[in-house]
Amino acid sequence: MDAEIRNPGADELDAVVATVETSWGYHAGPEEREDARALADLGRTWVAFEGTAPVGVAAALAFELTMPGGAAVAVSGLTEVGVLPTHRRRGLLSALMARHLDDCRGRGEVASVLIASEAAIYPRFGYGPAVTAQSATIDPRRAAFAPTAPGQSGRMTLLGPEDAAAVVPAVYDAYRRSQPGEVSRSPAYWDVLLRDRERWRDGAGPRFVAAHEGGGGFDGYAFYRVKAGWPLGLPAFEMSVEEVVATTSEARAALWRYLLGVDLVVSLDAWSLPTDEPLRSMLADPRALGVTAVRDLLWARLCDVGAALASRAYGGPGAALVLDVTGEGRLRLDAGPSGAECRPAPAAVADLSVAAADLAAAWLGATSWTVLARAGRAVEHTAGAVERAARLFATDPPPHSVTDF
Repeated sequence: MDAEIRNPGADELDAVVATVETSWGYHAGPEEREDARALADLGRTWVAFEGTAPVGVAAALAFELTMPGGAAVAVSGLTEVGVLPTHRRRGLLSALMARHLDDCRGRGEVASVLIASEAAIYPRFGYGPAVTAQSATIDPRRAAFAPTAPGQSGRMTLLGPEDAAAVVPAVYDAYRRSQPGEVSRSPAYWDVLLRDRERWRDGAGPRFVAAHEGGGGFDGYAFYRVKAGWPLGLPAFEMSVEEVVATTSEARAALWRYLLGVDLVVSLDAWSLPTDEPLRSMLADPRALGVTAVRDLLWARLCDVGAALASRAYGGPGAALVLDVTGEGRLRLDAGPSGAECRPAPAAVADLSVAAADLAAAWLGATSWTVLARAGRAVEHTAGAVERAARLFATDPPPHSVTDF
């Protein structure tokens, strides 16, 4: 590798954007450059330069990540990663990732998080899938609600762009503070998201924003799009649901009643639902909701393993575990509902051995230690250690995120 890795200057940002877009097979246009100027944190953006030309990029955004138990911790959101096709297989990605992770540690952030383009890339850098989501398709014509389902409550309102910008961020912020696995969104993030670029629409129309207002004010919203279709003169509209966010179960039920009641729609697709989505149990015919995919969403790399493990609440009556983590050494975790402490224990006898990427997968409770052990990804050295770990790390509600970056 013969390249200089450094932060870019503001005057180099357009060329950096072009490099990322090219690495993904796109051409950078005015909108991409405008959005990057709004979001970019140059001090967190690492670029490989060959002379004055950028040939590889790894950028990051500052986030808070909600832990099981409600604590919020500082993490670095890795994004806009790419190397030009002409410069692959030269070690540039590895060098950029090393610089990013060093920067993450230097800032005192407990983890780096990302949404992976390809799942095989990031485990070698210590990342594991820390949040799982499901996609679903629903035929609204079959989606009658069961008599036991919550009724329509409050008031539904369609918001225009200005009202959405005034209402939605506060609702989201209240939701994310109680949802393990969710991240914060900066004003710049909201500004870019609400621009609703044509390239995000996949042939559908502009975004609709439906908001639910309960007794205490707005407490939920849904982002969705509609693609019109009239085969043989019959309505066959397709709805794409981007986000369903609510701070109460009543608001979530009301949002689903609204979405499934929009006229002319014969299919509804939702790309990122929690694994414990209650809609199936609200329907008279649970088969009306078909899960089309269960997939990794948010990946995590623990930059400070001790701080990361100590930052969350744990279940069960409490227990101690000595973890032998590949590349990190042995740590003793003393954890329970009231809190946790994690400290180095190089001389202790290990209860469990695990790779850093697999510990990250278990960190928020998305992957059970029982599953890790059955898959050969965690090795039990002390009888009952897997069962103790599974009880400790179990999370209710499970981790979830609707944030793309």
